[in-house]
Amino acid sequence: MSEFLLASLGYRTTDPIDWLVWDATASRAIETGRLADADQLPQLQAQAHGRACYLLLPQEQVLVTEVEVPNRRRATLSAIPFLLEEQLCDEPDQLHFALGRPRDRTRYPVAVIDRRLITGWRECLLRAGLEADALFADAQSLAPGTDPAASVQLGERLLVHSDPGSALALPAGARRSWQPLLERQGLEPPEPTTDEASPLAALAERLAPRQGINLLQGSFRLRERQDLWQRWRLPALLGLLLVLMSIASLAIDNYRLTQRKASLEQQIRSAFHEALPEARRMVNPKAQLQQQLDRLTQRRQGTLLLQLLGRSAPAFAEAGVSLSALRFERSEPRLHLEVIADDPTAFERLTPLLEKSELQIALEPARQAAQRSHARLILEAK
Repeated sequence: MSEFLLASLGYRTTDPIDWLVWDATASRAIETGRLADADQLPQLQAQAHGRACYLLLPQEQVLVTEVEVPNRRRATLSAIPFLLEEQLCDEPDQLHFALGRPRDRTRYPVAVIDRRLITGWRECLLRAGLEADALFADAQSLAPGTDPAASVQLGERLLVHSDPGSALALPAGARRSWQPLLERQGLEPPEPTTDEASPLAALAERLAPRQGINLLQGSFRLRERQDLWQRWRLPALLGLLLVLMSIASLAIDNYRLTQRKASLEQQIRSAFHEALPEARRMVNPKAQLQQQLDRLTQRRQGTLLLQLLGRSAPAFAEAGVSLSALRFERSEPRLHLEVIADDPTAFERLTPLLEKSELQIALEPARQAAQRSHARLILEAK
């Protein structure tokens, strides 16, 4: 998100606090304001909602230095306070040490601050319910850019940050006093910049959160502000558990279906060989059974045709009727006949004879052709 809340804390919790909401895309302040003291920090909850929140401490209260370590092991990094002991005025156990991003494999920037000071500000933030993303020293959080040094005038102070990371705050009114100091370091004294509308605007424009050393580390991290993994760890674990349970359930169902399929296939195989004992292989049981059923149907239909002809032949002979054509319907089954007789009364004699043979007959009216009588009849078994 391009918008963030920036607040400049004072030397003490009773000092005024300037703040603004900065739009990095448009490079302008959206909202600005001033709090009377740290007790009014809860008023910034609305501005901090949905935005990154960065807080600044005066550079004069934070020592920024570098330390070289032989490796990156945890034990080595935990010994950094003792490596800097000669540069400190107080005992290491009275100070808080915050590490920045390593500049190479062995050099770490370190911010050092009094434990009582950082403890007091942390308690203020907890009481205010303000979830700060980071707490920086103001000068050290400036981005030098392409210039050898970056400077921003913040009230009566001039913040200077020069590469490779030295940061200091100088009184803006004593330029003549500190100008030779910068010149001896090979730096051109930067021209101070001001912003009457909001003193923080120029600083917000040059703010580099990735470069700044976050003082809210270790035991001074805000307990209420969890990182993304800590915040979503329990839901993620529950979601993973549900996924694993779903996979296990699917695996169990798949195993049961596999066993059921094997059982059904065995039943089909047994029924197939019982129905078709002469079949050597079962390739497609449905198709094979249908083929056998078709054969049996054709055989049965052939038998019915012969039965109908055998039972009707004596009646034809006795009535003096001869057969000229026939057609057998498998679906009924019934037999369609075309018959011929020299005597038209032969058909009248044929009907009772066929009925005696337990056949149903449907006789159409006879017609004369070539001095012979022709008729059609339908036979089917009773």
